[in-house]
Amino acid sequence: MALPAGGKVTFHPDGGWSFPDGTVFIKHFVMPSATPGAADRKIETRFIVKDQAGTRGFSYAWNAAGSEANLVMAGATFTLSAPDGAGDFTYAIPAASACTTCHLAAVNDGVLGLETRQLRRATRYPDVAGDFDQIAAWKHWGLFDAALPDPSGWPAALPSPDGGDGHAPEARALGWLHTNCAFCHQPGGPAGTAMDLRMATLFAANATCDVAPQRGAMGIANALLVAPGDSATSILYQRIVAASRPPRMPPLGPTRIDPDGAGLVRDWIDGLDTCPTP
Repeated sequence: MALPAGGKVTFHPDGGWSFPDGTVFIKHFVMPSATPGAADRKIETRFIVKDQAGTRGFSYAWNAAGSEANLVMAGATFTLSAPDGAGDFTYAIPAASACTTCHLAAVNDGVLGLETRQLRRATRYPDVAGDFDQIAAWKHWGLFDAALPDPSGWPAALPSPDGGDGHAPEARALGWLHTNCAFCHQPGGPAGTAMDLRMATLFAANATCDVAPQRGAMGIANALLVAPGDSATSILYQRIVAASRPPRMPPLGPTRIDPDGAGLVRDWIDGLDTCPTP
């Protein structure tokens, strides 16, 4: 991330943080090498620029040598070999015009993922020994425009999907959905449905359990968004694992299904006995 001269970040305990116009967000995509000790391969670098008009996205594709990247305005697809031995797959770079499919001004000015729940965890910084809390790092660097409120009033970090922090399957599944789906599926979001997959919304109130789908049933008889005990008729899960887009969600992004995330949602739904009481 690069802030404009004199720009600061406004911290919000719940929901997304606020960023000044002129902020640029940068995200690198790399492919781990299948050869131990070999360098990762650079694949793509994306820029999101926030300005008075909202957000604009630009993607650069790296050459095979990782020495030069070229702007890809119209989008592109190419074949990569998975380092885990799963075979070849198609890698897709979205067109610049597609970025606002998700990066809408109505959802935190189009800035996604930069919020207390997702950043309240330790990570590894190159100039710091060991892991360091991300929010503490931003504070140390002077990136916020005011003193931070008492952390006791902040929401907890999202549960780890792998269960290493001891959270129950429901919390882990809802945390995964928050990260991967809630930027569209929330009030005012581009999905345009009642479903609200933000972590702050209780499962009993997020308009999924025993609720009929509003965007088609994928040909599944008696489909519900979440059918307790039956992921086979649960559209929330079936859209995650659909073979192609549409109907697979999200509408843009990786062409490979995340088996760990999909399994987490499947096992949670199959383990439900009934819907919770609002």
